[in-house]
Amino acid sequence: MTEVVLTQHRWRWLSLTALLIAEAMNLLDATIVQVAGPTMHADLGGPVASIPWFTAAYTLPFAVLLIAGGRLGDIAGRRRVFRIGTTTFLLTSLACALAPSVPALITFRALQGAAAAVIIPQTIGLITAMFSSDGERAKALGTIGPVMGLAAVCGPVLGGVLTHADLLGSSWRAVFLVNVPLALAVLALAPLMKEDRAPQRPRGLIEMSLFTRRSFPAALVTSALFFAATSGLTLVVVLHMQLSLGVDVLAAGLTLLPWSVGMGAASLLSGGRFVPRYGPRVMTAGLVLLIAGVLAGVVALATASVAGLLAALGVVGVGAGVFTPAFFTSALSAVAPQEVGSAAGLLNAVQQFGATLGVAVLGGIQLGAGSSAAFWAAAALLAACAFTTRSVIQR
Repeated sequence: MTEVVLTQHRWRWLSLTALLIAEAMNLLDATIVQVAGPTMHADLGGPVASIPWFTAAYTLPFAVLLIAGGRLGDIAGRRRVFRIGTTTFLLTSLACALAPSVPALITFRALQGAAAAVIIPQTIGLITAMFSSDGERAKALGTIGPVMGLAAVCGPVLGGVLTHADLLGSSWRAVFLVNVPLALAVLALAPLMKEDRAPQRPRGLIEMSLFTRRSFPAALVTSALFFAATSGLTLVVVLHMQLSLGVDVLAAGLTLLPWSVGMGAASLLSGGRFVPRYGPRVMTAGLVLLIAGVLAGVVALATASVAGLLAALGVVGVGAGVFTPAFFTSALSAVAPQEVGSAAGLLNAVQQFGATLGVAVLGGIQLGAGSSAAFWAAAALLAACAFTTRSVIQR
């Protein structure tokens, strides 16, 4: 009997580094202008209503085109499409940094979001192709969630730091220039990746077989609820610090630092130890910590304790860090090779939809009814997320 030996791709870990940098780069741009938005408006002029569009112009085409981007990789080759998308993202980032007016900036942001929609869906397929060992593949897939979550939370922090630093008079333009070295590093490592495409030419944008198992639809709903709560909450915190407490752009961004640190540490521990040992049940523990942190934030707001709010955000970060590696590993564990592009596009599209909806809803609640009401709304979203997570765990 002939034994079939699956060989691991030689440059898989370096390739994974490039993929994770691309993930972080693209998702940073979804949140990095939240703090810098008022400064952009003050410099470029135009109506105040244009400020939300500095973010929405990126996230909307990103969400809408993700499924098409995933299928494009299935057909034309994921490494090829990934490199084209990264090059386009680099050029559009430069265009955003040099934008002379509000309409120009919004246009370039939309093109940047479209380029991101081409890049992100290729990640899962390339990881699956390069990591043939089940153990290493699970470990590699487990790194996606923490990187995505950290990038989303660190965006406002980095945006505040770069805008405040005003490096060489760049002001807000530095939030886009930071993409240049990141994109160049990704492009330098991209040739090391293994080319991959779907074993059969897709007949449609969505593989309907994904919906024959209840775990994947439940994962989509869970992703939407989770990112609606967490992304919306980051905006609520930033708005509270700037509008209610009157702090500057740097302090507002740094308020989220406990969240970022807590999430980074917990993600490494969860992905490296908890998920391999306890499996999908880790998601429940993460959500309990998340809800506890949000409720602690309500208490801190009621007592006007900034220190209490910072501590609460640290607990929120730990909860998110525990949750995300388990969630993405579980959501993708049963996806077949033919379904990879469609699954990646759907998961990312739903994530962006949830994040955009959360920013709009929780931000609107904060501006209309106050920060405490927005925190309660986030807790309700996470409670609903805990309910849908049961189907992901049970499969």
